[in-house]
Formats: sequence, C-alpha cells, structure tokens
Amino acid sequence: MPSVYIREKEHDVREKEKTAMRPRATSFKRLSVTVVCLFTVCATLSPVAAQAADSGTAQRQTQTQQTQTTTPSTKSTATAKPTSKPTTTAKPSTKPAQPTYAVSGAIAKKYQSLGGEKGKLGKPTANMKTGLKDGGMAQQFEHGRIYWSPKTGAWAVTGAVQDHWRDLGWENGQAGYPVGDETKTANGVYQLFQHGTMYWTQKTGAHYVHDGIFVAYRNHGFEHGQLGFPTTDERKINGGTTQSFEHGEIHWTQRTGAHATTGAIRDYWAASGWENGWLGYPIGDELTRLRDGGASQTFQYGIVFWSPATGAHATSGGINDQYAAQRWEGGNLGYPTSDEYDSGQGRAQNFQHGTLHWYGCGKKGWQNPGQYFQVSSCNVSVPNRSIFGYASPSRIGMSATREQAIEAMISRAYDYLGTRYVWDYALQPGVGVDCAGLVMQSLYATGMDLKEYNPTNHWYDPWHSHDANNMAADSRFKHVSLAERQRGDLIFWPGHVAIYLGNDQIIEANVPSVRLNNMWNNGSPTAVARPFV
Repeated sequence: MPSVYIREKEHDVREKEKTAMRPRATSFKRLSVTVVCLFTVCATLSPVAAQAADSGTAQRQTQTQQTQTTTPSTKSTATAKPTSKPTTTAKPSTKPAQPTYAVSGAIAKKYQSLGGEKGKLGKPTANMKTGLKDGGMAQQFEHGRIYWSPKTGAWAVTGAVQDHWRDLGWENGQAGYPVGDETKTANGVYQLFQHGTMYWTQKTGAHYVHDGIFVAYRNHGFEHGQLGFPTTDERKINGGTTQSFEHGEIHWTQRTGAHATTGAIRDYWAASGWENGWLGYPIGDELTRLRDGGASQTFQYGIVFWSPATGAHATSGGINDQYAAQRWEGGNLGYPTSDEYDSGQGRAQNFQHGTLHWYGCGKKGWQNPGQYFQVSSCNVSVPNRSIFGYASPSRIGMSATREQAIEAMISRAYDYLGTRYVWDYALQPGVGVDCAGLVMQSLYATGMDLKEYNPTNHWYDPWHSHDANNMAADSRFKHVSLAERQRGDLIFWPGHVAIYLGNDQIIEANVPSVRLNNMWNNGSPTAVARPFV
C-alpha cells in the first residue's frame, strides 16, 4: 500500500479520536475548575462543589467586567486612561513670556563691545529712548545704561557713578553726557563727562568735580596727588565755592581763582574762620621746600607760615610789611613763633630771632556790620571847641571781641559814677554829663566814632539838645525788642537814655548825678538799641 495513503488514514483516525475526547462547554468549565482546585487544595471536587465553583467563577467574571467598565485598563486600546496632563493641550505657563527689546545702531555696537548679554550690563530691559538733549539716545539694561549723542558717542554708565549722575540730572544736569567709560584707578574708578569728572571709591562714595576746582585738582595730580579723592561735591559759600577732598580743600572765587589748602596751613586757616575769617580766601597755592623744611601760603589779607619747629602762624598788615623787608623766613628773624597780639593801640609779633611792633591803630577780627557804627583801637577825634572838645580815649585793642568792647564801655561808664548831672554836658568824669553825654563818652572808650553825636554839637546845637531821642531813632544802632535786651544795650524812655547792665539794672546820668538804678523806676522803656552787634 502506498505510504501516502497510509499517512492520510492515520491522520483521519487521530482527528476522530480528538473529536471523541473533546468535552462540552459546561463540562470544560467544570473540568477547568476541578484542575485548578487540584493544584490549589490537592483534592478532587465533587460535582456539587464543582458547580459551586462554576458559580463563583461566574460572579468574579461579572465583577471583573464591571470594574473594567468603571476603571479602564491602562493597556486598553479602546479607551485611553484619563490623566491630569492632557496630551492634546499644552499646560499654560505660570510665568509670562519675557518681552524682548531691540538694541540697534551705535548703542548696539557699544553693547556688543562690552560683551552683550553676558557682559557687565546684562540684558536690555527697555527699548531705546530717543529725543534726548542734543539729539541723544539712551537704553536701559539690567545693570546700567548706554547713552549716545552725536557729539559724544556711545558710553555706558553703571553703579554708583550712574546713581550720582542721576542725582545731578542725567544728561540735562551740570555734567552733560558721558564722554568715556568708567575707568579703574587707585582704589576706585572715575568717568569723564562733558563738563567734569565723576570719582568713586568705597570709602568716599561718588562725587563730581568740575570747572575751576577741577583745574586746581588736575594741577595737584588728581586722585594720585596730595589731595586724594573728593569726599563732597562742590558747595556754595560766601562769594565762592569749595570742595573737600581726602587730604585738603579747594576754594574758588571769581576774583581769586581756585587754590588748594592742606595740612597744618589748612588747619590754621580753618581755626581762623576759613574764608569768613580775617585772612579771606587763598590767592596762591602752598609754597613748599622753604627754609628748614617749611611752607607758606598767601591769602587775601595775610600770609600763613609753617615749619616743623614753629608750627603755623600768620603775618599781616604793617608787621607783614616789616617782615617782607627783612626777607621773610629767609632773613634774620626766621619763622614767626606767635600770632600778632595787641600792644598798646598797635600790634606786635614774635619770631624765632626777634619781635616786630606796629605802632598804629585800627580793628582786626570782630567788627560791627558796615551799616552800624564801627569800633577801633584808635581814639575818636571830636571838634575841639573849648572844654567841649574832650573824647574818652579808646581802651580796646585791635583784636578786641564784642564782649571786650561791651566791658570797655561799661567800665568807662563806671568811671562817671557820682559825676554831677548837667543838661547838655558830655565832659570828663567829675566835670559833668547828662544822659546822652554819658553814653557818648562810654562809647568813645571803644573807639566808636559817633559822627554828629559829639560834645560840641550836644552843647551848641539845639537839635542835639535832645540826643537821647535822636539816638533812639537812629538806624546806625541796631534796634531790638525789650525782651531781647542784653548787657551793653541802650535803654530809652522819652527824653532819656541809660546803659543796661543786666538783671534790670542800669547805669544812668540823672538828677543829681550818675548812678545805678533799676530800669523800671523810670517807667516802661520805649526802645532798645544795640551798639555792639
């Protein structure tokens, strides 16, 4: 028999056997349960138990289907698993999109030369601003600005220099536009502007130097010179300007120009009242390398000399003229060892090898303002008409203070205590005075020239018979309120005047003689005048 036929027969027989052995669907379920149980409890289930198992399996299948309905499988292709991050819509950002700003032209070129976004300025934070002074433009960045104008070009300003430039009014202020970038220098930086230079250090802060003071600063070596960095901006003072530096000052006026003062000479000038004192402004710079390592500086009204051995002292006026004639410090006298001092009505001054005297008179230091009667060490000259040509000699020195002048007046008034009262007299102690005459002679003791108020007019001129009332109305005395009265003031009543001593006490010429009195005994005063301001 052919082998092919035999092989087909065998195949048919096997197929029939498989068909006969295949159970029904329910039997298959029972058999499946039975097999499972055999593997789990190692026992053969009875038909009833198998049926119960079939029921439990059906329930679990039902629950599984319900669960799959309410909770889709993550592997299901029919229904995608819901998520908090939809795949079809991008999540909105919590940060707004950063704006972008264009940088162009000369400002862009400067910006790139400084490193662009990675440079010291950082990213731009605003668009370019146009229409500035002189056709300029500017743009702001994270850490500074760039300014450009046709005349100056493009330059960056940053940090404390930018902040101070802002305080000065940006490009519209006194500095104008920058004309250079910030430049490092000893312990700080500087930046050039159209009309001056800004300097900054951690210690001094940022300050602007310009005009005449800048010229003097340049002449002294800028920040590398003896002055160091500026510590203030320029400030206005009496008739000029000044600026402070680490090691000195520069003062400027239209008349004197700009000059620096430093060290011991600066300290002496400061103690003398700066420009408001008797020396006035400096009119020259300090001269160094003088004899014995000394120095000097000329001011409007004197010269200050300094040496290690003598310290700083000033010479002026007649004594200075004599000192110059003897070749200053290079002559026989050497350096001054004291300031001038009063000597009689004049002055004297000590030097290393001698003393100079000036036999004149006048006034130095404190003085009444120009609109009021002046004091002096000089004696007052009055019309010489018989006994009425007397004036008390001045008893103040040239450098007398206001307080010294007041006491000189009062001490002279005390000299008249007990002198008889004579109407319209203004004569010597013991001869006779009236109230106005006592005031005249007491003020003469301070060298105060009262002009038409004098003994001759007081006696011969009928109008001057009432000089108490005339003085009360005279603007050449400073008038104050009664509540402001001070020692040395003049207290007026109708037709009467007295000198105020303090604590409501007065000295007056009244019938019968010069005496001390309580001011209220004369009634309420009508005016108060201050002869020493």
